[in-house]
Amino acid sequence: MTTSQTMAAENPPADQRDERERKKQVRRLIEAFEIFSKRDPEGFRSIAPELLRQGIWHTRGSDPFLLTQVDNWLEREWKFHHFSEVLPKGDQFYDINYDSGKSINPRQFKGEKKSWLLNLELRFTEKWERWDASTKDQFIILGMIASAPEGASQGQLIDRLALASDTSEELKEASNTIRAAKIALARLAIKAGIEGGVFASAEGHGRLRQYRFSDEGIRETTARLLCTHPASVLLPSSSPTSSPSLSLDA
Repeated sequence: MTTSQTMAAENPPADQRDERERKKQVRRLIEAFEIFSKRDPEGFRSIAPELLRQGIWHTRGSDPFLLTQVDNWLEREWKFHHFSEVLPKGDQFYDINYDSGKSINPRQFKGEKKSWLLNLELRFTEKWERWDASTKDQFIILGMIASAPEGASQGQLIDRLALASDTSEELKEASNTIRAAKIALARLAIKAGIEGGVFASAEGHGRLRQYRFSDEGIRETTARLLCTHPASVLLPSSSPTSSPSLSLDA
């Protein structure tokens, strides 16, 4: 190793030193909370929920949908699932507001995609205040599943639709509501010539059952159409850009 290389190793750039210090501080804070939780469990239980809410707020901003997810986990879901399980996969939290902000014209497409988008236009008229409950449910469910490649979980759909799911009977009823909406949307897709509909086979069970599109091209154009629809106010608000996460591996 040359003298210059040795000096570089001993004196890393300031940004690298800052990054190391941040990671070290995070590790130390995790250790501190672990020690505190063991020495005063009741004290930790009393302050931890609010600290978690504040952390989500700091990272994601004002996102009522996500905060509802966190509240549900703090209230009851912690009994059945780890915190990582109840959050959307990856780093995308329902952001279907594309940069252009311009509505798309279904007539610029061809074949099945054109027919599908035209059917959506007919189903979801602009005067959404006059929609019946089932049409609103279909719009919300379709919009949330289209919001990201990984789709949406049944729990997220249930919470957004404001359906009860505390008991097994309530969860079954909520699941049936979602199933009925998906069947109606599948028929709409088949009518457009999309054999088998637009949804992939669901995976998982209960509130963690995951729904997604089977075709990325159909999903993206569907999201673009819905995010510029006047009824997009029914969908979860898009999240602000998140701050970089700190890896604790180093």
